Formats: sequence, C-alpha cells, structure tokens
Amino acid sequence: MFCKNIVLYCDEVEVESSFKLLIELRRELSIEQFNDFNLFFLVPIRENILEKYRHTRDIKKTYDIKISGELTDDEIIDLLEKLKNSGIVKYRDISERDSILRNIKSKI
Repeated sequence: MFCKNIVLYCDEVEVESSFKLLIELRRELSIEQFNDFNLFFLVPIRENILEKYRHTRDIKKTYDIKISGELTDDEIIDLLEKLKNSGIVKYRDISERDSILRNIKSKI
C-alpha cells in the first residue's frame, strides 16, 4: 500500500538558517517531480518573521493560515476546506466535516 499524501511538520524554522534549509529542501524535492504522491510542509511561523523572509526570498506555492491562540470554528473549517481541496482530508458533507471539527477541538 502506498501513501498518496505526505505531510512533513517542521518546527523551529524562525531561525534564518533553518528557514533557508527548509526552502532548499522544498526546492530539491520539487526538482524530483514525484508523481505518485503529494508532499506538504506544515510550518508554524510568526507573521512578522515570515514577512521578513518574504522580503528577501521568493517563496512560491504557499497557503497561509493565520492562527492566534485557540482555533475558532471558522479557522478550523477554513483549514479543513484547504486540506480537502489539497486532497489531504476527505469528507462527504457538512455533518462529516463538523465531526472532524469536534475531534480537532477536543484534542487542542
């Protein structure tokens, strides 16, 4: 059995050298042009630090989700919709989505 989506969680990237390495890794993996699966990086970073890096680097194909404190239902729904559009999460209807939402809220 083969995984279609791979999510890599990368923490502690606010240090410039770590962020630079992450961008280089992303570029190198992109060059490989994998066809059998999708590769996603989930990277928490403060807005001001990200903006600083965006001024000095061209960062393409990113999805920004702004989160401050606990997630609201709207933020979770936004995240779920983006994950569904990317093919990472699947749900058939609002009832299933809300079940996932409750599950996320109970674990945060």
